[in-house]
Amino acid sequence: MNNLLFIIFLLSAVAIGIFVILSILEFIKKNKPRGLRQIKFAGLSAAVMIVSLVAFVATADPATEESEEVATEDEQPEQKEPAEEPEKETKPITEDPKKEVAAPAEVEKPNVEKPVESTPKPETKPEIKEESVEKEQPTSEPEEDSTWDDLKNKDNIVGKSDKDFKKLTKTKPGKVRNDKTGKWKKVSFAENADVEDYLLSYADLYMKDDGTHFIINFNYKTTTVVNKIGGLISADVHEYVSKEEHDASKIGSGMLLKSYFIYPDGDIEEVE
Repeated sequence: MNNLLFIIFLLSAVAIGIFVILSILEFIKKNKPRGLRQIKFAGLSAAVMIVSLVAFVATADPATEESEEVATEDEQPEQKEPAEEPEKETKPITEDPKKEVAAPAEVEKPNVEKPVESTPKPETKPEIKEESVEKEQPTSEPEEDSTWDDLKNKDNIVGKSDKDFKKLTKTKPGKVRNDKTGKWKKVSFAENADVEDYLLSYADLYMKDDGTHFIINFNYKTTTVVNKIGGLISADVHEYVSKEEHDASKIGSGMLLKSYFIYPDGDIEEVE
């Protein structure tokens, strides 16, 4: 019944709209009698719409009462469930203490037997390793010193490279423009200092790979080309060429002035 009233309501609403539009068109055409007729039809459809609306509202009230009764019936059986929960919770409480009492009895037995056998074995092993390490270390140090001493030409030792490069300049080496190797680095400064006195410190700070480094001293107008081979540092001092630091093809291309070897202990040997 409610569906039928709702359909009548919708049809009457559509009819009102149609008759109103037709009446407007008739008035535009200056046909007043037809326009008034369309308005009458729109009024009748409006009356039908109102009657169907009232009937729809009147029949909808008992439906709401039925829905409320159904809701109350659904809520009542839900109160029966919580009574079963406390019975389930009390059951596992009686089972847990039995397991807890039995567990420690099994754990105590193996703890007494195992440490007796394992204690004497690890005591003898570390003593042998410590003695072997102590014997091997002193043999390697004199061999390294003796090999470098054999390579040195003591008559050409001209100084000691024992000065901190950071006190000379805090500038870090940068890339050389147009360098195709990717391993060239340069650094420049203007100080009254011999570069070879700082090369051991410089190598420890910045020469972590096998690249070539160029150290330019504008005060002395020199460019020192530095390479590291193993623990030995080679340094070739060249005459500075104007603006050579801006291009890889010019840097270090000046006339060779002096050559040095710097050993790991800091000795500077001049190469003739």
